[in-house]
Amino acid sequence: MEELPHFAHRLPRDIEEKCLKFSEYFGVAFSALDMILTPDGRYVFLENNPSGQFGWIEDLTGLPLTATLAEMLMAGEIL
Repeated sequence: MEELPHFAHRLPRDIEEKCLKFSEYFGVAFSALDMILTPDGRYVFLENNPSGQFGWIEDLTGLPLTATLAEMLMAGEIL
């Protein structure tokens, strides 16, 4: 796993909105959506993990995922 490149990636606004609508539809505050980006630039949804693990991504990228999730849950809204 450590040999695979991991980096921050900003979703296009329309894909981000679809992910948020998906989570809202199912009434979950947190959702780990698995998807791939194909070589031709298409985003393909694979599955939803409503209690998905992300610690390994945080470790490999340095992104503050746990802190951000905690802030969102304390605020009671998407930040």
